[in-house]
Amino acid sequence: MFLSKTKNKTKNYLAHIDGLRALAVITIFFHHLNIKYFSGGFVGVDVFFVISGYLITKLIKIEIDTYASFSFRNFYARRVKRLLPAFMFVSILTLTGCALIFSPTHFEMFGESLFFSILSVSNIYFWLNADYFDISSQLKPFLHTWSLGVEEQFYMVWPLLLLLSYSKLNKYFFYVFLIVLITLSVYLNFMFSDGGEFFSSDINEYFSDGKSTIFYLFPFRSYEFIIGAIVVFCEKNITKKVVVNDFFFLIGFFVLIYVIYTFDEKMLYPMYAGFLPCIATALLIISGRYTRFYNILTNSPMIFIGLLSYSIYLIHWPIIVLWKYLTTSFSNIDKMIIVTITLLISTFSYCFVENKFRYNYFFTLTKKYTFVVLVICITIISAHISLNNGWLWRLNDENKIMVKYSGTPSEFHREFYGGTGYSGYITGNKNSPLDIILIGDSHGRHYADGLYNKIVLPNTLNFYVSPCASCIHLPGFTRLTKGINWDKVCTESLQKELEVISRAKNNSIVVLSQSWVSQMLRSDMLDSNGRKLDKKITVYDIINGINHLSGLIGSSKLVVIGNVPTTNGMNVYDLLTRPNPLIFGHGYNLSSLLKSKIKTEVKEFNSKLKEASLKNNKFIFLDPFDVLCNKGYCKNFDSEKNMIYSDKSHLSIYGSNYIIDAFSNQLKSLIVNKNISKVE
Repeated sequence: MFLSKTKNKTKNYLAHIDGLRALAVITIFFHHLNIKYFSGGFVGVDVFFVISGYLITKLIKIEIDTYASFSFRNFYARRVKRLLPAFMFVSILTLTGCALIFSPTHFEMFGESLFFSILSVSNIYFWLNADYFDISSQLKPFLHTWSLGVEEQFYMVWPLLLLLSYSKLNKYFFYVFLIVLITLSVYLNFMFSDGGEFFSSDINEYFSDGKSTIFYLFPFRSYEFIIGAIVVFCEKNITKKVVVNDFFFLIGFFVLIYVIYTFDEKMLYPMYAGFLPCIATALLIISGRYTRFYNILTNSPMIFIGLLSYSIYLIHWPIIVLWKYLTTSFSNIDKMIIVTITLLISTFSYCFVENKFRYNYFFTLTKKYTFVVLVICITIISAHISLNNGWLWRLNDENKIMVKYSGTPSEFHREFYGGTGYSGYITGNKNSPLDIILIGDSHGRHYADGLYNKIVLPNTLNFYVSPCASCIHLPGFTRLTKGINWDKVCTESLQKELEVISRAKNNSIVVLSQSWVSQMLRSDMLDSNGRKLDKKITVYDIINGINHLSGLIGSSKLVVIGNVPTTNGMNVYDLLTRPNPLIFGHGYNLSSLLKSKIKTEVKEFNSKLKEASLKNNKFIFLDPFDVLCNKGYCKNFDSEKNMIYSDKSHLSIYGSNYIIDAFSNQLKSLIVNKNISKVE
């Protein structure tokens, strides 16, 4: 009864389209639940884009063919009624949940994302602020609304573009026009995939992460919608022969299953790879009504999920994020509970929110104005959260004292990171002989504040800090992650550092530190011709690289600092600033965060470097574990209860000074021809 009643609301109901929606949302949901075999489940978004391109184009074409005109007002009114009510319902639920449990840092970011989501530009916001697949994205409840932003931008552009081209061009030139648009979109994917280096440096800063650029922004996704649009103009010429449609259906279905199983987050996407799920979806749309395999997509469970698909898509990710925020557990039982909660809320949303507004059951003029006021209120609230430090008033007084910080929470890491404000010639200049050169990634630069305060400043030394390219700063190493031309970035970064070192005075100190273990996992090596060796990096490759670097820096002494222990995945500042710990059971007190369990694999890596330094005497090794760890645990706070880390792994200014102070005597002994007094 529920299904049949819904189907009858729309003429020419296409049941297989709802089945496709079900397949798309299931793959996305299972991908987000980290269920095995769904590593490429993110392609469900591409399926939705093709469906949207098909349905919107079909709607516009029918109206133009029937009335020789098109009502933009009616079109956008339908879109608003279709999308906005359920979105606002989920926004209110998520806003309430986040207000109760999120720390100010994450609540402030949520407020920003909600604000930009309402404005239909969340894809641009997340492009500027996050990689879809990075760890920090797991704490963004509205990250998934990037796809709504792309779709809504399609709604803004496509009706006018289609109206002008379809009504003005003859059939041949119209098809050519569509092919040109697809070609241009794919071409832009290739142009920007390595970071858009053809722009000026100021503009290139925004496009430097090519992977995020092509993933989030509409121009790079537009070909997916247009593939759906082309189906509209081709479907009347497609044969209805069952055998042919069976063939199309099976090809489309198994290609879609293949990409869901084989694609993963490491690939540049969409690029040309996006054609596979899009063409597969187009084949399923074309053949879905005439194939003998029709029931795969049109059985009752698939139709039911397809009808709920928009609400499922909206609510599933906030539930996953909030669940992970409240507990470290994410077992199969947890996943089953999340699925159950999602289906219950989605069913309510579909029946009592989506349908009520979409089909005008009670959408009277008065309630229209009430709804508009509600949207405005949520927009104002989201902006207020963003502009007012994530509502610090939600913290209890005890935790406010613990964190010793009353500034903008989202900038805590930026302000207290040990490398903030350090880049280039800190003291001295190109014409001054340098005493200390600090090189490495962000885990190298986080020692800058400690070196400056404990060694450089008290002894009037010249100090240089290299820009921290996220690579292994050793000869012949590159990085594998997509979106940036790392072969060029890593090679040029090291070359510039070597040029600075070559101008340093004799017996200067080169301090090298990085996030060694994590960089190893995403690195490769280059041969003499600059080609990747496709090699799994080991600690012995690192040791050989350090020895090679030692030979390149002449008389300068090489000091290598090992991995810091990190907090074992905890953001101490975030945990201390979660509100109402007694009510929700997820807050933390200071004593529970003082130490973290030692990470054995990281300690063993440091031990290998220490052994190598003692054996070959080509570099001096300093181990932060010697300073921070004892009896299986490592400190997260110094003796004055200052946080050693500014996030989960980077040293704060306190941690930087704490570790360098412990190594100060060893560092001072390496500098010759300087009258250095003991650093207190």
